[in-house]
Amino acid sequence: MAHQLTLVEFARIRNNLENHSDTWADLWLLLNLTQARVTQLLQCSYRDLQEDVLVLPAHNVFAEKRIILSPIARVIIGQRRRRYPDDIYLFQSHSPRVRAIARPVTAIAFNTALKKAARKITHKTVSSKSALCIPQAVVYYSLAQAAYLP
Repeated sequence: MAHQLTLVEFARIRNNLENHSDTWADLWLLLNLTQARVTQLLQCSYRDLQEDVLVLPAHNVFAEKRIILSPIARVIIGQRRRRYPDDIYLFQSHSPRVRAIARPVTAIAFNTALKKAARKITHKTVSSKSALCIPQAVVYYSLAQAAYLP
């Protein structure tokens, strides 16, 4: 479909996000690898991680969901855990405004960053849902080829 992102666009957006924030880049990739809704993934804490399974908590209209994590998803989560050992949430806000109380980043902030990252890459409408439209196998293979895995 013409409105879906290509793999090249997906990768370039991820690169732009990485230049701004590792949190946004990791979230963009994990959305694709888990095929989870952004609101559920943002509510995940490290307590929701059980070996290679991520339990997405029930949130609003979404029921609890269990996802078996791919090796790349486990690597990304492990890197985040090492980078931010005191975090409670997988995608915790480090903004000075909310630092006193642990809170996840917001979908609004992520989608704003995503739109900025996509601005000079594509004229297509890009949102958190766009990550769900790229075949996972293609992203997985491309990242493995790029030596993303240790």
